[in-house]
Amino acid sequence: MNGFKNMSTANKIGTIIGLIAVVSVVAFKVWVAIDHSGSQQFNLALDSWQKAAQKNIFFDIFLFVVFLIAPFIVAFWPMITHPGKEKKLLQVGVRARARIIAVQDTGRTMNNSIYVKITVEIKPGLQTSFKTYVSRVGFPQPGDEIEIIYDPSNPKLVMAAKN
Repeated sequence: MNGFKNMSTANKIGTIIGLIAVVSVVAFKVWVAIDHSGSQQFNLALDSWQKAAQKNIFFDIFLFVVFLIAPFIVAFWPMITHPGKEKKLLQVGVRARARIIAVQDTGRTMNNSIYVKITVEIKPGLQTSFKTYVSRVGFPQPGDEIEIIYDPSNPKLVMAAKN
């Protein structure tokens, strides 16, 4: 059950919102299904709410957006805000050797690879960071040199070069 622990914050928020949505819908369906025949006031309130909900399609659209669309937007926000980073770097980027300053574990793993934040020094006074998956074998250490691709006009746009 380390899956949730290894998720990014955005994925955790999306998962929690989705679970809340499912539990809310199920709880409401169960609550409506309970026999409240002894409470005429409840039946009148439920009937008027159901009639209003049937007439108001915007209520259904609102529920759909809040409980189904919003969690996906939160979960995939990094891909929405940084589309094509790798493609852009391959087109305009410059290959360079960089010295690793720091390696931080992000807490995410996939197929025995660790997702880390690597801070590198491209040249004296020019440091930048990027995140990538690395193997547990041959884990990069501060002081190691790696080949990177970076955008000279925006050095924060950087990635590890693939051989």
